[in-house]
Amino acid sequence: MPRRKITILRVLQILEEYTDSEHRLSQQDIVKLLKEKYDIDCERKAVGRNLETLRRAGYEIDSARNGICLFTRRFEKSELRLLIDAVLSSRYIDNKHSGDLIAKLEKEGGTFFSEANRLAYNHQWDKTPNKAVFFTIELLDEAISKAKKVRFVYNGYNLQKQLVPLRKGEWRVSPYFLLLHNQRYYLICCEDGKDTIGYFRVDRITNIEVCRERARPLDDVEGAEDVRPDKLNITFPYLLDGRPEQVRLRCGKKVFSDLVDWFGSGFTVMSSQGDYVEITLSAPPDALKYWALQYGENVEVLEPLSLRETIKEAVKKMAIKYNS
Repeated sequence: MPRRKITILRVLQILEEYTDSEHRLSQQDIVKLLKEKYDIDCERKAVGRNLETLRRAGYEIDSARNGICLFTRRFEKSELRLLIDAVLSSRYIDNKHSGDLIAKLEKEGGTFFSEANRLAYNHQWDKTPNKAVFFTIELLDEAISKAKKVRFVYNGYNLQKQLVPLRKGEWRVSPYFLLLHNQRYYLICCEDGKDTIGYFRVDRITNIEVCRERARPLDDVEGAEDVRPDKLNITFPYLLDGRPEQVRLRCGKKVFSDLVDWFGSGFTVMSSQGDYVEITLSAPPDALKYWALQYGENVEVLEPLSLRETIKEAVKKMAIKYNS
């Protein structure tokens, strides 16, 4: 590539790395950095011509008495911080990949953003030890797009907090889509030999391979109509097997904001009296059982009676443990 064509790219890189609305460079500063960083000799007038070419190409480059800067970037500082926070809080990304992603995001903001964004991260966050999560996601995307089955080893944690296989042998499943839920990625699929939808934590999957065998069509699986990602995000507080059922709850009004946090607009207020409100929603009973237990005295399941009895038995067992 001719040197003059490389120069304009280097000028752009210098602007991206060293300038923003609060930090500017003179044309002579750019000449100096071209020489120091890239061993490019360039006159000040040539820098001016390159800047004008970049402006005509659509880059918003601001020139003022106090210097030159790249005025707008692909991401605003607030957007970069939001993305970095998302990486930090994502438990399915291991420490190394978290650090790599944050470094790339910081680079988008330039030198001064990186210096100002010295947040404490990685070792202070609970991250998965599975370093193959991104590779797993890539293969799952491939299998889903090609409607192929996958096989993998599924793991749990031993007492040393290490991932170990839950059973001998592999799981073979028909994958349908991935769902990000409660800071975890889940594979929604149908396991060979079963007729219902199942869920697997992606960060616990290892040794994955895409099979040649065609995946079972989603429409052939029981409960397929209940596993649309937009529906799952609202009606499933936890991803547990089971078909959604209509549930009626009596809740304290002081946790009403929590109801909105968990279920969004996916519940209906049936009545309101005093300090309590009755609502209905659709969710798998097992998921609602654990959700209701965590809210204790502030949530009462009224229907279905089978779920109410299940929770009653769980509360009795808990009372025995705590009273012994």
